[in-house]
Formats: sequence, C-alpha cells, structure tokens
Amino acid sequence: MIGEYLNFIFPSRCMVCETLIKENVEDNLNFICESCKLSIVERGENYCPVCGRVYEGVTGISKCSECIKEEKPFDRIFYHFVYGGAIQDAISSFKYKHNLRAGRGIVMESYSHLREDIKNEKIDLIIPVPQHIIKNFTRGFSQSAFIASLLSRLTHLPVKYNLLKKVRFTKSQVGLSREERLVNLRGSFRIKKNQNNIIEGKRILLVDDVYTTGATTATISDILIKSGAESVSVFVLARGE
Repeated sequence: MIGEYLNFIFPSRCMVCETLIKENVEDNLNFICESCKLSIVERGENYCPVCGRVYEGVTGISKCSECIKEEKPFDRIFYHFVYGGAIQDAISSFKYKHNLRAGRGIVMESYSHLREDIKNEKIDLIIPVPQHIIKNFTRGFSQSAFIASLLSRLTHLPVKYNLLKKVRFTKSQVGLSREERLVNLRGSFRIKKNQNNIIEGKRILLVDDVYTTGATTATISDILIKSGAESVSVFVLARGE
C-alpha cells in the first residue's frame, strides 16, 4: 500500500528517455520503458562459448576459429546482453552514477537466463576485477564488487574481494586496441601476498561489468591460472561487439 502511494506521488520514469512508466515488480528491467527496451539486444544461441562473440553457425558449444587459433586463459564467458542501446545506458548509469537499481536489474535478468550454465561450471569462488585504490577513492564505488556480491547471494558462493589487487594505475582503456590494452595492463595486477593457497585447485568466476577486447580478463585469468587455479570463467553484464 505504501509503495502504491509513493509511486503515485513520485511516479517512475524510464532511465533512458524519462517517459513515465508503470512499474512491474516481476520485471527485472522495470526501470526501462517498453519503447526503449526495443533497443536491447540479447546474445541468442549463436555464439562462441569461450570468447562469447556472436557468430552465425556457431551454436554455443564449439569454439570460434579465433579461439581455436589463440587459446584463451579462461574457459568461457557468461553474458546475456550485447553492449549497446538501453543496456549500454543502464550500465553507464550504474557505473558512473551509482545507479544500483540498474545494476541489480541487469544482474538479476542475466542470471535468470544463465543460472543453469553457471551451475554446471561447478564454481568454487567468485572474484571481482579490482580497481586501483585511486579510482576507488575518486569514483567511490566498485561496480565489479557490487556485481560479485549479488552473484554471491544468488549462487551461495563465497567472494574474495581483496585477494586480487590492482597495483599500478593505468590510463583509460577506451579507444585502445587489444594489443595496446595488454601492454597498458602489464604488471598491473597481482595476487595478495601469501594468498595463493586460497585459489589453488579452485574453479573461479571472474566478474566484471563489460567485456570488450578481453584484455583485462585475459591478463587476470592468466595470473590466476599461473597461481594455481584449476579454471577461470568470466561473468559480465554485457559484451561489446
């Protein structure tokens, strides 16, 4: 009853176009109007199970030619949305404006589609991609840690927030090629001292907001595998094409 009164006094507006919308409590993306939802692209069934790139003729079981040619240090990527449209706007609002409602909605909707696939990976531990301490201070928020905490509640799996650290401040990755990003990230991450035993033999789910070239996830996954992890899978809110 109180919620109905509040919604009458403070009606919800679409996060993208600000059109008045009627909330549906069963809709995880109820902060986006039906018109703006038309811009959302879901992954579909034709994708590479490792890098996640959408390919016609690839069924989500066999690797794409690029992943066959260059083996990735992670086993697979979990995502439901293609980066763009209203999902891109929602992720930007979540990441830069601390719009937790948007972040929570995308995580919940993604997990509703990916639940069984994640369960089948028999994950032991969730680790968020860390930010440098300067970015944590200036932004005041870690989107990866927030996503990891939600996934932990949904999967009942433990999270290790401080096991992995970003020890070198790097320039923005925006606009850089994959090769330039790999160089930019070199020496940026490391496992906290004397913590390797925590990940030895574990199947890890590495969590980030968006996958673009895969440079960050590849760099961290390589470190985790070399530190004793049995395998690494990746969960993101969206994948860029």
